[in-house]
Amino acid sequence: MTPVIESKNFSLPYFESYENSISVDRDNRFNRIALIQPEIPDGNYLPSLGLLYIAAVLERDGFYVKIFDQGQKADVLNEILAFNAGLVGITAVTASINRAFRLAEGIKAVYPETQVVIGGSHATGSPYETIENPFVDFVVKGEGEYPMLHLSRTLRQGRKTEDISQVGSLFHKVNGTVKKNKEDEDLNNAILDELPYPAFHLLDLDYAFKSVSHGLFNKGKRVLPLMTARGCPQTCTFCCRLMGFHLRERSVQNVMKEIHFLINTYQIDEIYFEDDDFTNNRERALEIMRAIRDAKLPISVKFANGLRADNIDEEMMVAIKEAGGYWLGFGIESGSQKVLEIMKKNLDLDIAKKNVALAKSLGFFVGANCIMGYPGETREDMKQSIDFFQKLGLDSCAIVGLVPFPKTALHGLCKQNGYLTQYADNYDNYYFKIFNPKILVLTGEVPEQEIRWFIKMFYLKFYFHPKRVFRVARFALNKIKGLFIRRELTLNRLLPQLRKAVME
Repeated sequence: MTPVIESKNFSLPYFESYENSISVDRDNRFNRIALIQPEIPDGNYLPSLGLLYIAAVLERDGFYVKIFDQGQKADVLNEILAFNAGLVGITAVTASINRAFRLAEGIKAVYPETQVVIGGSHATGSPYETIENPFVDFVVKGEGEYPMLHLSRTLRQGRKTEDISQVGSLFHKVNGTVKKNKEDEDLNNAILDELPYPAFHLLDLDYAFKSVSHGLFNKGKRVLPLMTARGCPQTCTFCCRLMGFHLRERSVQNVMKEIHFLINTYQIDEIYFEDDDFTNNRERALEIMRAIRDAKLPISVKFANGLRADNIDEEMMVAIKEAGGYWLGFGIESGSQKVLEIMKKNLDLDIAKKNVALAKSLGFFVGANCIMGYPGETREDMKQSIDFFQKLGLDSCAIVGLVPFPKTALHGLCKQNGYLTQYADNYDNYYFKIFNPKILVLTGEVPEQEIRWFIKMFYLKFYFHPKRVFRVARFALNKIKGLFIRRELTLNRLLPQLRKAVME
């Protein structure tokens, strides 16, 4: 029996009265929906929570949904074509948008009548650019669950252009002209609580559990991500902020129900919290951690997406530790107070330094991030950053070249001043590459080769320290093992890649 959407707690117009049950007519192509996550070449692998939420909402409405994840299997086009869906949805960050376009082209070459919709952070920031691609029919801006549901219902019922124009947050084409529909409001707290849990059952979970990674350390063997809130009120100029500035939160009870569900259904032993700003609501964050502690759940907790280093204290750290927390990631971004002000990060480095030391004293593994090459950053600022991070006593640190994601305030500044390099012309380069980074932004203050040298020297000094070298070697072996599992790496490709990483 197909679950039915109840309308009482929803304010969106999509929750009109529907039949009490919907049988899936799989012969109708528009009852079959393919959702695709293109590969992101940054060395990490996480299932797309956005795509999995959309899949869950569509399944609840009676659609037959399959997920095709290039992170799990690179060559998915033939399987997508065999499914012969009427509607194909593709999520894409900037680094994967060209892969999304190639998939759309391959699908249209065989089934030109198939409708293709693209969403995700890149399409949200650059909707007009995205829909101008000839193989894309629709673009969804922002949260995709209910625009996708409304669009899918409309196509399934054979409705026409005037009905498509009622789908919120949708860009579409009418006789070659791009039309923008009225944008939906952000999903509020009550609606977030009513969402079905992400449809992890549609993934190859055996593969996912062997491959999931976000950062250096995993403690568990069966790890899945969890998001308790959406949006971020911070003002960092480099962030593409898919979920907007407005922070919206699931209830503690709803979060705990999902955690119990993940343990009972998938036997997980670790959770990655993927909130953009988990500790923004301090009391709620404490309540979640203490609820996990009091339930005595057999899981480890990792804040893989990072916490503000100046918005956490000993009480919060103890609560995280008692809940099974073992790893804290801090998004510090620069060791120069001047550069942080340019970024509008508004982070107090003295507090950050004290909190890293406090976390280490409580037994946490601690990681941090640093960005190199920001407009206004000088050679002395870079040296100051490197010195700051080297002295923090971190277990891991990602120091990366600046990525000016489209439509961010940073990108606008770089474009206006001619700071974008030739590498910035190719969206395939828009990810945080650890080895041999392509420098996308040059201000004339510090030469490209010097920025690359700063990054390489930092990694050599940091990770070849006696306290870290064995842990890093173990991590590298696990990463290589994961690549073999995904069949993305063979022995005849491994040695040249290692040589290139060391020599260049």
